[in-house]
Amino acid sequence: MQTLARTSENNCRVIDLIGWTEKYFLSKGLENGRNIGEILLQHLLDCKRVELYFGSEKQLTQDTIKTFHSWIQRLIKNEPLQYITGTIEFYGLGLVITPAVFIPRPETERVVDIALQILKTVISPKILDVGTGSGCIAIALANELPEASVTGIDIDPNMLKLAQKNADLHKINNIIFKQMDIQKEIPKESYNLIVSNPPYIPLNEISDLEKNIKDFEPHIALTDGADGLTFYHRLASVASKILHSNGYLIMEVGQGNHPQKALKLFKNNAFASNKLIQDYNGDDRVLKVQSV
Repeated sequence: MQTLARTSENNCRVIDLIGWTEKYFLSKGLENGRNIGEILLQHLLDCKRVELYFGSEKQLTQDTIKTFHSWIQRLIKNEPLQYITGTIEFYGLGLVITPAVFIPRPETERVVDIALQILKTVISPKILDVGTGSGCIAIALANELPEASVTGIDIDPNMLKLAQKNADLHKINNIIFKQMDIQKEIPKESYNLIVSNPPYIPLNEISDLEKNIKDFEPHIALTDGADGLTFYHRLASVASKILHSNGYLIMEVGQGNHPQKALKLFKNNAFASNKLIQDYNGDDRVLKVQSV
């Protein structure tokens, strides 16, 4: 790997490392090197972007430079930036992230938007997040609705530990996390709202994903191992049993014809209405279903 000339002199500055990253990325045919360098240094130095440039002449330690170079090497091998820094922002909240959990996408914030619109007139709503993962959706809703009671469930205890860690990070105490396999059991309580971003990528499409996704993100969070509709079938079957009358089920859906296939599963007498809602890119992204 190309090294930084000033590194061996032990007098490498912040501005040197940012400039080196930009040039190194360009040499690999990649863009955004300066932005990447800034992001990595913000995490390494625990500072904001503007502070990098106010302290651009700051001398960096050899340990910092070594870690920075190792992070760049991981990026070049397609490892997601979020797994390297161990953090991500979702709905204005900084969350801890690990390779054990799916990386929350900006598009998923649309689920939170729609949930908040639905619940704006509901007093002390009860919310269930199915397949909570990092806890991003559940924590965002609990943070925005402090009077709400939020429950996040997941089959993986390691994900639940991380979700609890993220809730504790923001001192959110109107949320609980429980281990549960929704395919085999359902909660005993009932809710005003169920939200879910289930695994929806068909198994035969996994190989077509970008390397930074298929080689690093947990497949259990990407695919149901079948046609991408397993969890929608299950939710269509059990939602009416755990939703209040006129309650709502909000789910993220996939690409292509997946939204229409998912929508079709909820066209029955158990539900009063069903609707696909677009994200800010104009793609069908969220399925909103209301119980009778």
